[in-house]
Amino acid sequence: MIPLSNKSRFIQLMWLTWAFALLGLDNGILGPTLLDLANNVGIEPRDINVIFPAQGLGFIIGISISSFLVKLNYLHFSIGLALLFGSVVNILIPVSRSIVWLAILIGMQGLAKGVVDIFVFTLCLRLFRKQRGWHMLLIPISASFSSFVIPFVVQPFQSHWVIKVGSNITSISNCTMDTCLEIPSRIIIPYSLTAVALLPPIIAFFVYATFNAEAAANIYHSINKAETLKVAHFKDRWIIILLTFLFHVPVFGSVIGYSDMLTLYGTSKLFLYSKSFMAYMTALFWGFMLIGRLFNMVVCNFIHLEILLRVNFVGLVFFATILLIHQETQVKFLLWVGTIGYGFFQSSFLPSVIAWISTFMELDSVILSTSLIANAIGELFVPYMEALSFTKDGRSYLMFVVFTLSIIEAGLFISMSKYKRYWQQRVIEA
Repeated sequence: MIPLSNKSRFIQLMWLTWAFALLGLDNGILGPTLLDLANNVGIEPRDINVIFPAQGLGFIIGISISSFLVKLNYLHFSIGLALLFGSVVNILIPVSRSIVWLAILIGMQGLAKGVVDIFVFTLCLRLFRKQRGWHMLLIPISASFSSFVIPFVVQPFQSHWVIKVGSNITSISNCTMDTCLEIPSRIIIPYSLTAVALLPPIIAFFVYATFNAEAAANIYHSINKAETLKVAHFKDRWIIILLTFLFHVPVFGSVIGYSDMLTLYGTSKLFLYSKSFMAYMTALFWGFMLIGRLFNMVVCNFIHLEILLRVNFVGLVFFATILLIHQETQVKFLLWVGTIGYGFFQSSFLPSVIAWISTFMELDSVILSTSLIANAIGELFVPYMEALSFTKDGRSYLMFVVFTLSIIEAGLFISMSKYKRYWQQRVIEA
């Protein structure tokens, strides 16, 4: 068989990057549309928290299914099918009129995300067996970018109030049925646009699967199951694996939860910010997630990765504290500053901590699977826990949960760092 050319591999890398935008679109669209989805199914916004465990459970199922199917030589077809499935689900979500049906669809959305997550990175690893640097870091950039863009797309189609001509009020917060007119939700349009955006990679991967079977066969290879730790004397690797698992639960869950809950938080009785303003705030969060990932990808070439991670954790805790202060003082400027900093400093942990672990351990399938499963569990529980922080009297303790999770993340990383130094000292003494 003729090996794939470099040009062919890089073209496929671009399609993989585009395909991974599914995760960003799904992560970014839910928060700004949450209130309208709750209205569609006829429930109070604080009662819609049932959909978050459904999404996390679907993500776990998707990872489990793809972990089994990835051994088969149908990666191109599987990616195309998962993208098509996710696109159809996205079109159906805004037309749901039952909370049960909505939860099922959100679970299916999570399933599609889990499948795409595994298959995209697996295909990337097989395309670039000996070059797994920036190729792996490029793919998540598309998710950050699409998460940043989609709230801007959603904003014009949210339901909102407009003041009637001749009314003697100047603020939307003083609206009544006599003074204002409610513009109904049209969120089916941005949800449908996500499907349109994914149409090119869907077609591309089905074309690869149909007409490029030779190339698909060329890139398939069995993963070396005999991968071991670089540190042959490290007999307690399960401790690092356990800490890796515990670390990734709050990291991924915190990112998804903050994006999903931000609109509900800002429009609560305590603040009464508009849905359009909170859509911009969600976009700001994802925008600085994108900037943070790009910044860390460049700076890690000049600064030791562990030092860079420590700086990020200090920044994370600092800006989580600012968000906590906003919750207690209601100073709007603090929400701007806190969201920018929280997004920027939270951005790098998902790829960077694994990259840091690879500096003293061989990245085998156990460690990679552990982090992915932890991500799924985080998406299952953390957004639901954050949804419970909203009380019936209109108060929210969301930022207290955000602050607590930031402290936990920093503490777990410190534990991993200390254990690493403990092991290295033990090896030197031996």
